[in-house]
Amino acid sequence: MASTDLYLRKKGNALVARDPEAMNALARIPDGTNVQVKVTRQRSIEHHRWFWRLCEAIAETLREMGSDDETKETVVAKLKVACGHARIISVGPLAARRMGLPTPLIAMPALSIAFHNMDQEEFREFTRRCKVFISTELLPHLALSDLSRQIDDLMKDRPRDREDAA
Repeated sequence: MASTDLYLRKKGNALVARDPEAMNALARIPDGTNVQVKVTRQRSIEHHRWFWRLCEAIAETLREMGSDDETKETVVAKLKVACGHARIISVGPLAARRMGLPTPLIAMPALSIAFHNMDQEEFREFTRRCKVFISTELLPHLALSDLSRQIDDLMKDRPRDREDAA
């Protein structure tokens, strides 16, 4: 059976078509037909922007502390690995010797947090884990609530989805 991605909006206890394409797809399903639905919540662009601004602010703070090579991208990579959003790959002793390394190594390439790889609930949980890591290990001396408030102030011109960033 073919599947179709539809964008629906919750209204009361029902899901209703959000656009003409969804309306047409729903119209093709006979009344009374049972369908299987996997519900995912669309990612919030505002939450996404807030997260990247947080990473930029962390990179700035780390640079001020003497870590010259920090960028928002390196911060995101560290957060992905630290928060378990990475794949572990081990390189055995022979490969390590070929690369001139004294011991085997374990690499943790970070997985993607792109919109099509992680829905809003997954992204919310990922950012929650990031906040814990930031406040307990990466920058334990910094009050994360203060940093969050500063980022919120910078983004006040973006009115939607503020509950996701908090």
